[in-house]
Amino acid sequence: YLFWGSGFQPIKVRELSRDWTAFAENTTSKSLIYPREEEAYSNLIEGAWVDFFNGFYYLYYSGDNCCGLNANYAVMVARSKNLTGPYSTMAKVKGIKSSVVLAKNDNWLAPGHNSIFEDKNGQRWMAYHAIPATELASQTQKRVMCISRLSYKNGWPEIEIDK
Repeated sequence: YLFWGSGFQPIKVRELSRDWTAFAENTTSKSLIYPREEEAYSNLIEGAWVDFFNGFYYLYYSGDNCCGLNANYAVMVARSKNLTGPYSTMAKVKGIKSSVVLAKNDNWLAPGHNSIFEDKNGQRWMAYHAIPATELASQTQKRVMCISRLSYKNGWPEIEIDK
């Protein structure tokens, strides 16, 4: 399956052919997460990544503005028992305002566009890009790759952000 989406369009999924070079015949794309569903970071969504853990597919996605002097970007999450959905955002399930699991802090701005991997010891990690806070006044605002420990607690991911 291919998950994709960017701009002001939804995150979508569609089955791939057996050789992964085209979409499978007689399939259509399915919209999973729509922009502007939450107050923060959701005007533009992109960067879909799916992780399977303990019976749930976790769909991570990023939004809203990754770059420039007004960078405002974070990682959000939704989950489903089925790969192709339907997905429920963390905000809807928990009854909170936001599905954000990774956002700016004093040292890192606009973190997002993540991927998840597991090391040989079974520890999950999230890799993502972010702007060092020291770059805030810079015209270039160089992004660097960061890696943070990820764990699942009470059915949702938690990210340990290093300073």
